[in-house]
Amino acid sequence: MAEEDGMGVFITNDTDGNYFKDRYYLDGFDDSEYFEPLSEVAKYVKEIVGHDVEADFDAIDKALSDYVEEHEEDDPDCYYSFHEFKEVND
Repeated sequence: MAEEDGMGVFITNDTDGNYFKDRYYLDGFDDSEYFEPLSEVAKYVKEIVGHDVEADFDAIDKALSDYVEEHEEDDPDCYYSFHEFKEVND
């Protein structure tokens, strides 16, 4: 597994999940978490945004972006960054 948030690199060669089962990473201004499966991310994000969120990468990312946009004026430190670990063969 390799992760470099600044460069947008989130990869793993552990395709079977033997050593690194998590496939999603959510970084926020107050906490960061690793998740598997995507439905667990949706449940977690629901607690942040206050409404149901579809268990879909794009839907989760949009819900977080919308939340930050709604709250950035009140809290300039508010941010969320959501990533998927891509599987590689190396």
